[in-house]
Amino acid sequence: MDSHFASETSVLTIPSPQKGTLFPVSQVTDRLSMLDILSKLGSPTEGICRERTAVTVSRYFAPNREEASLTYGELFENVTRMASVYRGMGLGDGSKVAMAETNSLDFFGTYFGGLAVGATMVPINLLALQDESSKTRRLVHMLATPKLGPQDRPGVDAYVLGADPMFEKMQSLGKILKMKKNPLVRRFLDPVITRFGQGQPPQGLDGLLFNVLKKNAPTPKAREDLMVLFQGLPASMRLVTSQERNQLLAQASQSVGVQMTFPDEKIADILYTSGTSGNPKGVALTHGNLAFSVKSLTDGTEDVICDNDVLLMGLPFFHIFGKAVMLTAFSRQLALAPQGGRVEMVLLPSLSKAVQNLDGILKTIQDYGVTILPAVPVFLEKLVAYLRIHPNKAEMLASLKTIISGGAALKVETYEALKNLNPSLRIIEGYGSSEGGINLLNKTGVQGYVGTPLPGNEIGLEGSGEDPSKGELLVRSDGVSAGYVEGTTDARGLTIADASGWFRTGDVVSYDPNHGFKIIGRDSFFIKIDNEKRSPGELEEAVKLAHPSIVDVMVVPHLAGSIHEMPVGVVVTPDTSVTEASLKTALYQLAKDNQITRWKIPKHLIVLHQEAMPPRFDNGFKRDAGYKVVREFFNRLVTDSSEGSAPVALRPKGEGSRWEWTEIRDADRFHAIAQQYNTP
Repeated sequence: MDSHFASETSVLTIPSPQKGTLFPVSQVTDRLSMLDILSKLGSPTEGICRERTAVTVSRYFAPNREEASLTYGELFENVTRMASVYRGMGLGDGSKVAMAETNSLDFFGTYFGGLAVGATMVPINLLALQDESSKTRRLVHMLATPKLGPQDRPGVDAYVLGADPMFEKMQSLGKILKMKKNPLVRRFLDPVITRFGQGQPPQGLDGLLFNVLKKNAPTPKAREDLMVLFQGLPASMRLVTSQERNQLLAQASQSVGVQMTFPDEKIADILYTSGTSGNPKGVALTHGNLAFSVKSLTDGTEDVICDNDVLLMGLPFFHIFGKAVMLTAFSRQLALAPQGGRVEMVLLPSLSKAVQNLDGILKTIQDYGVTILPAVPVFLEKLVAYLRIHPNKAEMLASLKTIISGGAALKVETYEALKNLNPSLRIIEGYGSSEGGINLLNKTGVQGYVGTPLPGNEIGLEGSGEDPSKGELLVRSDGVSAGYVEGTTDARGLTIADASGWFRTGDVVSYDPNHGFKIIGRDSFFIKIDNEKRSPGELEEAVKLAHPSIVDVMVVPHLAGSIHEMPVGVVVTPDTSVTEASLKTALYQLAKDNQITRWKIPKHLIVLHQEAMPPRFDNGFKRDAGYKVVREFFNRLVTDSSEGSAPVALRPKGEGSRWEWTEIRDADRFHAIAQQYNTP
């Protein structure tokens, strides 16, 4: 059976406790490790594409617009030379190497060279930490806590910095690490830096050191960061700057052999989650996980990535979506090579940076003949908005045949706008996660669906109601992660799959036999109303109908999981005349007119007016992280008792009141809590 469902498939039952609907699975065989694929493409002995271009950096995003590229032969040589560098540093089987690198030609040697000596690679997404007020603590969390087994020492052994200017700012880490190498110095400096980080006045000899430290930490925040880094970074960790790496590479041998295959259970990669609900969790991916994912995607995309395709790669390689597309492109090249086919990649440093130069992206697509654009919806939205302003530039997309969208739901208006630009454009959506890999792909072009299982992915539905076509999505495959890394999660267990191998994704989906799966929302965000789980999106859309000035609405459960669970909405509007009472009056009138059902009216509504609205909520909520942020924000408002009673009270129906209502009892503290969310 291929990767699609058969509509006539009989319904099976997942054995208890995973009751639900099970969809059949096709098998994945003859899978190769990623290193083996690169060897077959570019090694001196068996490389069948040694002289063929593998990756090119777009001239519109390269320093001084100097285009650079790698053939498969050069790419493989970079891997072997970097493997030699790692060995020279004393790293090998069991080592952990963290890397801060945007999409660049250096990425391939740094990443695959580490795998080739048996190290576990830990890609660090510093771009995601730029706007985090706690970025230093999170960085230390990711560098200091990876612990792959009971006997394993915590922390990474080496941290390799990329050439991006923002990474070079981290060179102060090197000074800290040098100080920590000497136990006597470390013993002396630890209390001194603690006092410095706490802003205590210098006493005696402390004053001399304080004057030195102030040069690198002139502000209270910088002093606190210095203390966190000094106390948290592993003393054994080695920092490798891009300059040092280049020097080591120049001295390295190109003839060092690399190991192509490792045991399936050996951990190859640690991907970190976004950390919206706390510290990022480290997801351990084994060599077996990666080999399975590559083969599954290669088999499932043979009609997507084809001969003469050119992929524009701006998706970050430290994210599961970008990594999966990159690995699949290499694997598809190997599959097409015997017939003389070619697949190439054109690199952008990152979509988050490239989006600041949309004209450069359009020129890249046009000049390089890009045929496939993998992207996240927010990028596609900005591209559509740009082309509305510059409609004459739409012709620069003439070579584009396919857009692969993932990471979030693609809006209907974005989908329709892209199809209006080019009716023959193929828009593919998919589904995956760091923990479970890429599982579903919708190649039918029907908007709103994430499709059917890729080969080797077994899909189950566990519903809470009578509808067997709706429930929580379960995944079982060899691509499901071995578990979370010790020390990176507060969860009760580190395992991701249950005893039967099922990974509960937490996403609620519906299934249509003609189009596949559709994501309804996160199970943890659903709200129990009248003893049935309801999507907050249904309530949010209803509230938006109440007044035209509403910027956005987010509904979260209060007292979630209890018998008193209730939906509470946070409404953003610049119109100060809009109140909870006026919105509820409008909502009940809509229900009376049969435009909405009564259960879609939240019990309580907190109205945030423009002048009091935290900037993080500007222009609407970010759904994935936003539910957690708003829930935390709301719960603080109604439960904060640090200075007495909570600033917001939820009142039941009272005398003269037709409905339950919200009372802001302490406006100053209400705004004080709101202001804590001003820093994104």
